[in-house]
Amino acid sequence: SYTDDPAFLGSVTKPTTEEELIATFAGKDFDFEPGSDFRYSNSGYFLLGHLVGKVSGKPLEDYLRQTFFEPIGMEHTGLHHVGIELENEANGYSVQGATVTPAIDWAMSRAGGAGALYSTVGDLMKWNEAVFSGKVLKQETLRKAFTAVKESGGGMKYGYGWMIGRQRGLPVISHAGGLNGFQSNLVRFPQQNVTIVALHNASPAVPDLTPTSITAHLADLFLWQKMEPRETLEFNPEVSSEVFDRYVGRYEYRTAILEVTKDGDQLFAQLTGQPRFEIFPATDTRFFWKTVEANAECLMDSSGKCIGVHHEQGPNEYEAKKLTEHAGLTPKQLDEFLGVYDYKQAKMKISRHGAQLVAQLDGQPEFPIFPTEEDVFVWKIVSAKLKFLRDEAGRVTGAVHSQGGRNLNVTKIE
Repeated sequence: SYTDDPAFLGSVTKPTTEEELIATFAGKDFDFEPGSDFRYSNSGYFLLGHLVGKVSGKPLEDYLRQTFFEPIGMEHTGLHHVGIELENEANGYSVQGATVTPAIDWAMSRAGGAGALYSTVGDLMKWNEAVFSGKVLKQETLRKAFTAVKESGGGMKYGYGWMIGRQRGLPVISHAGGLNGFQSNLVRFPQQNVTIVALHNASPAVPDLTPTSITAHLADLFLWQKMEPRETLEFNPEVSSEVFDRYVGRYEYRTAILEVTKDGDQLFAQLTGQPRFEIFPATDTRFFWKTVEANAECLMDSSGKCIGVHHEQGPNEYEAKKLTEHAGLTPKQLDEFLGVYDYKQAKMKISRHGAQLVAQLDGQPEFPIFPTEEDVFVWKIVSAKLKFLRDEAGRVTGAVHSQGGRNLNVTKIE
């Protein structure tokens, strides 16, 4: 997925062409052999939009408008592009703690078939009714789209463009989306003919107002009589706070990091860009949130060490690996990593503030990075890590940047 490239955000405000963007990932290695696994890919959807234009002989925007939007009566939907003027267009924001700032303003040619559409709530309602009533696709095509084709290693089930799952026993078809400043989620309960959508013009989001949590909560309110009874997890006072120590650390939660900390006799969890919430033990290995309907079961190795968690929240469940910790580096040891690293499309500078290393890509703010293994550092703000490389003399010469299933070799140039 081209958006996983560490240098991508440095270019996201600059317009591009489909051919230019495709060239940035053309010829790169597969994340895995086709058909052997599943992982969401913006590269795949961008290519799909490009192919639609090639096969139809029309720009993607014209094809979509003439084939879908006009027949359905969607008069306020199209492809966003530089210079377009839309009445009442929403601005995107970034919410981090008590600070709210304008989000990075994408040139939407960088999204293309992966998400460059604009629309209104009224038009989206028309689209929703047309899709699920069979006016857009044949019933046989819909059946294929709503059938899980491949399950990812983390337990995610995906059809042709739709997440497939269950919420409290009811079949659910869903999909989320987002970029800087915007998040959305749609869940469809086909047996009840109910669709719930949440749109939010902030990412990171306002705490407790993420679209996935809103849609899950609204579904409970409207459909609770048809749902299976919610599993009741109760605080177990028999669990000693000494047990909490084994769970303290950082966990790779897809595109974010969950940090678990202990404060006295309490355990807390904080996901990237969200507030810290207390979590409560139901058993020695299972913990739950009170702020959202979510719980995590710790995965143990043969020695009883926690190596990850199985997370359940609404209709979604997946596994998150625990990152190993490596601390205690002296300022002299940290200074070995300082310098400028060449990312081809951008450069990243690593500096030190006291005992804290920070990394800054061109056009982005500084973010702290944390040691987890010898010569390995991770971000909290995103699920990414740097494994530094040394020459025979022990000098740091570069690094391997891992993010979104991809590895990028970078060279230290200063």
